[in-house]
Amino acid sequence: MKEKINNNFTGIAKRYSKALVDTAVEKNLLDETSQSLSQFYEIYTSSEDLQNSLNAPTIKFEEKKAIISELTKSFSNKIVEDFLFILAQEGRFNAFPTIFYYFNEELNKEKNIEEVEVKSVIELDEEQKTRLQQKLENKLGKKVVAKYTTTPDIIGGLVISYNEKTIDLSVKSNLENLKKQLK
Repeated sequence: MKEKINNNFTGIAKRYSKALVDTAVEKNLLDETSQSLSQFYEIYTSSEDLQNSLNAPTIKFEEKKAIISELTKSFSNKIVEDFLFILAQEGRFNAFPTIFYYFNEELNKEKNIEEVEVKSVIELDEEQKTRLQQKLENKLGKKVVAKYTTTPDIIGGLVISYNEKTIDLSVKSNLENLKKQLK
């Protein structure tokens, strides 16, 4: 998801996403808001025509509002629809993918969740994943949602990344450290 971030919109995206999370928490609709926003994100990112329409300064707000209303009519609450109206009115739809990224970061903070990426050479079995998740949850003091990937580059061991931090327990890293010490 990190590839969808446009650093030009970071400040605005963080403010909009925080406001959306705060509103959803205040109305006790955080899960429903997250689900609706995710649905809209999937629709938005899968249609270049929709992106062009909602980003076009030549298309009037009322037309954009009609498009958004049609796409959100099945949503369980109106928080997301109202939020999208604001983006359209303010001409901020070009920041929507970045807002969505930061919304999920804020959501995880609110729910005390840490997203973790675990790289290994071979696929970990369920028992290994469970033990690793428990250890990470104890270390971080948060619920861990792990994404597992395999890569031959690390030779063996694990590389665990979260919140711009890395725990490198790979054979490759250990060999590189040994090489430095022997020089």
